[in-house]
Amino acid sequence: MGLHDRYVHARMNSLGLTNRQQEVVELLMQGLSNREIADRLLIEVDTVKVHLRDIFNRLNVHRRTALVAKILELRPLP
Repeated sequence: MGLHDRYVHARMNSLGLTNRQQEVVELLMQGLSNREIADRLLIEVDTVKVHLRDIFNRLNVHRRTALVAKILELRPLP
């Protein structure tokens, strides 16, 4: 894990995201669908949807693209 990734991980922790929610965010940022995320994490698609709903509420966003933008804002400038 690179310095930037550790920084983002620490920031996601500070936002109150659980480790599993962080895993969902990381896979979402790779462009994976809910089904692909579920397959990777060995969970049900409905569970992914619950995680995303909780993440959206916690970060006050309404779309996947807004979530990605919010997470990218956490990255420090090089």
